[in-house]
Amino acid sequence: SDLSRSISTIKSQEEVSPSFYSTAATSANVSNTTTTTTTTTTTTSLDSLSSRYQSRASTICRHLVRLHSYVQDEFYRIVLGVSALKVTLEAMDAFPHHEFVQATCNLTLGGLCQRNLMNGLTLVKSGGVVSILNSIKLFPDSSHVCSMAVNCLALATSTTELCVLYLKQMKDGRKTIGAIPDSMLSFEAPKNKDLILKRIESATL
Repeated sequence: SDLSRSISTIKSQEEVSPSFYSTAATSANVSNTTTTTTTTTTTTSLDSLSSRYQSRASTICRHLVRLHSYVQDEFYRIVLGVSALKVTLEAMDAFPHHEFVQATCNLTLGGLCQRNLMNGLTLVKSGGVVSILNSIKLFPDSSHVCSMAVNCLALATSTTELCVLYLKQMKDGRKTIGAIPDSMLSFEAPKNKDLILKRIESATL
C-alpha cells in the first residue's frame, strides 16, 4: 500500500524530531565562534529537514484517512486487517511528535478494531494499547489525540476482554485515561471514557 511504502521510506532514513530541530538551532545561535555563513547554512539545512518531516507526516495522514474510510466496511476490516493495523502502529512510532499523525492513527486503529476480534487481539499483542496511551501522554492538551484515543480504546475493549485486562494490569492505564478532562473530549468521547473506566473497574484478573 502507499502507506506501507511511505513508512518504509521513512524508516530507511534517520528520523529527525522537532526537539532535535530546536536543540540544533539553539546550539547554532549560542555559538559565538560560528560564522554567519555557517549559521545560515545550518538554519537552511534544519528548515529543509523540518519541511521534509512535515511533508511526510502530511502524506501519512492522507493515507491513514483513506485507510480509515475503507475499514468502515467490514469486508475491508477483514481483508486489510492485521497488516493494516501493524503499518498504522509503525506510523505512530515513526512520528511520535506529530499531533495529527497520532490522532489519525488512533482514529484508524479504532476503525480496524470495530467488531473484529482478530484485529483487537493483534492491537494488544503488538503493543498498540501502549502506543495509544503514549499518544495521550505526549499530547495531553490535544482534543483530537485524546478523543480519538478514547474512542479507539472503547471500540477495542468492546471487541476483546483481553484489551480490558491489559489496561487493568498496566501501571498507569486507568490513571492515564481517567486524567483526561471531559472538557478536552469531543462528541461521544466523554461517554466512552466512562465506559472504559467501568470496564476496567469490573474486570477480574
